[in-house]
Amino acid sequence: MSIESNGPSVPRDEPPATPHILELRIHGVRDTPPWDILGVPHGDAVMVSGDDLGSFWIPKTPSKDAGLPPQFGSEVPANVRREAYSWGAMARYAPVPGANLLGKGAAVIRRVGWLMMLPFALCNAAYWMRPLTRKPKPGDGDGDAGLAGGRGWRDANGGGIVRVFGLFLTLLLVASATAASVDLIGTQCVRSGEICSTLPGLFNGLAALDQPRRNVVLAILPLAMLAVIYALSVLGRVRYAANVAAHPESGSLPAGPTTSADSASPGRPILQTKGFWYSPMMPRATELLHLSGAGALVVAMLAWDALYSPVPGCRDASTFFAPACGAGLSKVLVDGRNPARTVSAIAAGRGSFIVLLVAVAILIAVTCRILVSVTGNADVAGSGKPTGRTAGPVWRRELRWAASLLGLVVALGLVNAGLLWFPPESSAVASASAQQGSHFLGVFWTPGLLTLAMLGMSITGLGWRRGAGTAASLVLFAGSAACFIAGCLVMKMTPHRPGPAGLPAGLFVVAALLLACLAWRVLRKGDEGSRNREGWRGMGPGIIMTISLGVALALSSVLVVGTANFLNGKLSLTGGTADPVVWRIVTDGSAAANGAAPMVTEVPVYDQYGLALFITVIVVVFILAWVLCSQLFGKLFVLSTPDPNSMPTEGVTAGRYPDGRPQPSVPPIGSVARRVLEGRRTAALLHRVEHSLSWLAGTFLVGLMGSLGWSLVQPSIAEDGAPTRSLLTQGMSSAVLGIVALALVGGIVVSAASSTFRPAGVLWDLMCFLPNAAHPFGPPCYAERVVPELCARIEEWLDFDDAPEPHRKVILSAHSLGGVLAVACLFARHADGKDLGNIGLLTYGCQLRAYFGRFFPELFGPTVLGTPGSLGASLWAPDPWQRQVAKDYDTTHPHQSHPQSLSQLLTTPGDSLPRWINLWRRTDFLGFPVKSYAGNEIDRGADELDTSSYMLTLATHSNYPSSRAYPSAMAELLKRMGEPEV
Repeated sequence: MSIESNGPSVPRDEPPATPHILELRIHGVRDTPPWDILGVPHGDAVMVSGDDLGSFWIPKTPSKDAGLPPQFGSEVPANVRREAYSWGAMARYAPVPGANLLGKGAAVIRRVGWLMMLPFALCNAAYWMRPLTRKPKPGDGDGDAGLAGGRGWRDANGGGIVRVFGLFLTLLLVASATAASVDLIGTQCVRSGEICSTLPGLFNGLAALDQPRRNVVLAILPLAMLAVIYALSVLGRVRYAANVAAHPESGSLPAGPTTSADSASPGRPILQTKGFWYSPMMPRATELLHLSGAGALVVAMLAWDALYSPVPGCRDASTFFAPACGAGLSKVLVDGRNPARTVSAIAAGRGSFIVLLVAVAILIAVTCRILVSVTGNADVAGSGKPTGRTAGPVWRRELRWAASLLGLVVALGLVNAGLLWFPPESSAVASASAQQGSHFLGVFWTPGLLTLAMLGMSITGLGWRRGAGTAASLVLFAGSAACFIAGCLVMKMTPHRPGPAGLPAGLFVVAALLLACLAWRVLRKGDEGSRNREGWRGMGPGIIMTISLGVALALSSVLVVGTANFLNGKLSLTGGTADPVVWRIVTDGSAAANGAAPMVTEVPVYDQYGLALFITVIVVVFILAWVLCSQLFGKLFVLSTPDPNSMPTEGVTAGRYPDGRPQPSVPPIGSVARRVLEGRRTAALLHRVEHSLSWLAGTFLVGLMGSLGWSLVQPSIAEDGAPTRSLLTQGMSSAVLGIVALALVGGIVVSAASSTFRPAGVLWDLMCFLPNAAHPFGPPCYAERVVPELCARIEEWLDFDDAPEPHRKVILSAHSLGGVLAVACLFARHADGKDLGNIGLLTYGCQLRAYFGRFFPELFGPTVLGTPGSLGASLWAPDPWQRQVAKDYDTTHPHQSHPQSLSQLLTTPGDSLPRWINLWRRTDFLGFPVKSYAGNEIDRGADELDTSSYMLTLATHSNYPSSRAYPSAMAELLKRMGEPEV
């Protein structure tokens, strides 16, 4: 299929030239429009191939005849065909069939669903941050950390733990939705014949049902919410498939083999794994397992409430293990009698107990299956698997097993619903003795236990790249958590015991010691020399998992506490109400006011986390404000810059720092120089984002531990159902979560005017690049279409009309994140056995070395790129990269590139210069050198003032092609590719 023959014809005023060089421009984040990529007005760009998601564009008329003002890089040479590839819609598009018919309500629901996917996306990023290959031995330097070993990327650990972490994120979301629907609405705000006056009339029908039946009806809501998120994830998936029906002569783009760890070739970068971008890494069976786990959790919570709520002694943690609860539970199970003389719609204690056991067993089976292996997961062992013709049945057998488990969950749910809806007792006895519980006990323990388990996984992830063993770390955390919980339970069960509480204090001391041992084990491990070149000193997986958990619990708290505030009639953050909340009597569809309704109270972990979130926000804002003030109101420093020819004026250039740190600028400073220096200082502030995330994760970690501990120490439900929380704590947490809810709702409503794009599109650009291998309901990976589509376009140009033409060449001109896509494309092409000799790479404003190489060492690290590693940015230094500047100017230990690295693959044998040039400038808040701050063969400086604008404008992250450096870099790159100088 030829792009030249696909699409509208382009009028020309001169005989068509025969360009043999394709300059393919790839944009970065923010979904830059194609005409801006090409540097032409809006109407002067025409799409020649593609669709609404991915497309190729060219200028409608030659630039020299378009009447454009002269600017650097605007004119297209006669031997060059300039194209722009637009991919931004893949990361932002959120299609929903029939959305236009459903109106703005569907747009709001869609945006809420995408917002709930944010923790899933972070979980997937943590999966790829973990060690994917063997740990380099001491003395290896950069070693071969980015190369696959003989076992692919199965030499390291953590893959199963991250997948279980993703499963628990799903369960936390379902538990939170259940707390909002079944507990707050169905149990606390609806009783027989009456509902809270704040509930709309849509809920009037619930008043005609007893509590167990209301639980069954409202338990459908959390599962429906999960189904919506799942549907959004499936509908957003994009893949590339050439239209062989329209162009049968071109054949089909090979789909590639199913990707697994064993597919990686030993001694090659992981991105050179054949089929890495062509097949899904998250099998369909995992999706069914998540659905099975969510359904089993809802069934277990319903059965737990049905089993324990009739027994008064089982309603509170302080008496749960006391004889009163045990005796009452025993009587319910043995003879079906209820010691509290209350009647519920439970058929019998035995039935609920059996349902609970089966649901818990299914949850354990799902967790173990996801932890150990699911055929098709990227890091699951492939050795021993049937291959060839028998590979299909293995995949189908796995899918059938997961589908059967989901069917079992559905059947169990129907049985449990039948037990709750059709009790065996006579309706007369049930009506005479029915008494509604004050809380839905099914969600009292669940969110806290799930959060505690994920917190342990996150802390364990801090040590994966540092050599701390996973099993030992989990054992230490589990022991510490068990001792703390036991101490809290003992303290609650014996609140009036005279004398010192020796046993609880001893348990708390043991818990603290075990936690200290875990911290020591995680922090002391690892080779600091190599870990300094990794994000967060090798603690990246745990940092991102902690942030994922913090965001997930924040969203859950907003959902639950926001629902409670709505039901309590709060119209302001101060707790004021327009009218008191009363019971509304519902009779035959009519309603009348009754007495005042009690205050709705949520599960303690959500309420306490609101206060922890408040502390988190205060700490992070304080630290960032401190750094901001210390940098913005201090001296102007002259930072290390690229070659002086790209600088606008004298007095702002620097190379090696004489004293290891930049020198202050010497007055008098001209207005232009001051503007440049201030622009560099502003960009340097944003270069410290790694520290901002580490502080955010640290405060999340402390907040999570504090909220879990406080919710255990402080009781929340008394025997009479009255709340026992501190009013101050409740008010502060409600205020904080109210602010967060207001901000989220406001953003969602405002963005609902657009019916197709996701909220916070830049976040999805950054987080959806890598294949989805940790959470099946996460946002889909757009690179699974972008990379194959770019490879197909390159192959089409170099092998025009199925006849390879050696004189044809391709230059990938990639901006920002587009540089990462271009690198992935080059490795994918090389994995397919294609030659890279006619391809050059021009990157600008990219983060390959400073961010991607540090956060994903096995994918974009020093060994993969063939460039030296980078130290992390400093939080307080005038130049955040001054340590790296000093290291780059130290030539005593020259870097040796691996033969399979990108720089070597782009170097012609016998030549010393790679076909790769990178442009950067100090005023770019997202642009960095890819090899060194010192002079080298790859990095070149770009103008720090936008010479194409009418007014004096500081050049930052955009408009690199309009700089003077761009055509110079193109000319140099063409020369390296063997093109004659013009």
